[in-house]
Amino acid sequence: MLNNSPTIPDLIDSRIMYALGDLHTALPSKVVAYDHTRQCVDIQPLLRKEYSNKYVVEMPVVKGVPLVFQGSSTSLISFPIKQDDIVLAIFCEKSLDKWVNSDGSFVTPASGVMFDLSDCFAIPGLQTFRTHENPNPDNLEVRFNTNTAQECSVKMYQNGNITLNSPKDITVNASDNVTVNTTTATINASSDVKVDTPDTRFTGNVNINGGLSVDGTTSSTGSIDTSGAITTQGINLTSHTHTGDSGGTTSGPQ
Repeated sequence: MLNNSPTIPDLIDSRIMYALGDLHTALPSKVVAYDHTRQCVDIQPLLRKEYSNKYVVEMPVVKGVPLVFQGSSTSLISFPIKQDDIVLAIFCEKSLDKWVNSDGSFVTPASGVMFDLSDCFAIPGLQTFRTHENPNPDNLEVRFNTNTAQECSVKMYQNGNITLNSPKDITVNASDNVTVNTTTATINASSDVKVDTPDTRFTGNVNINGGLSVDGTTSSTGSIDTSGAITTQGINLTSHTHTGDSGGTTSGPQ
């Protein structure tokens, strides 16, 4: 007669598997809600839990999960987080309750739980093979509003070139000074270029391939040399004439 009673190793394995069922390490999760004032999200793991009797349930929402942006005490790279964005939830070895409400220094965990579903961080950017954002295989690229008419980007190429793309305005604000050092500079504007400043100074020669219109007084401390005519108030200063005796009083220019 066969003995179907479980052996001690079987019982040990069963107990280990039961314990592992509530031990969490990392799970893809979706954002349910985002609080930017606290830099935290409510998330729901996307992998369903299956019990030994084949009963399958969705995992519960985890609230108040710290969101990880790349940064330090002096720097930060941040971006909008939207509902249903995918994050990677990393579950911690110890309870986070006291630490996440501290100043970031040493704390003693509030309880002895380990790898609990509620003790995790969320790292944004995780994608599936079907939903990925087509990362640039050769160059460094930062994109925003991806795949929309408002997409803008910064691209840094392997050859050293940098391209900044925007469908709208680009604004540079500096309270002190802006300096551009380069060999040549080109501005291609299809409509207009405006320099709005009380004083504009050029320290070298200025070549203008086109007309020049001035609203205001023009002064020069050097010579003015021209190969063409100079006209003022309808009178050509190069070829105008006067009437009257030579050496005497003449009429005005004609």
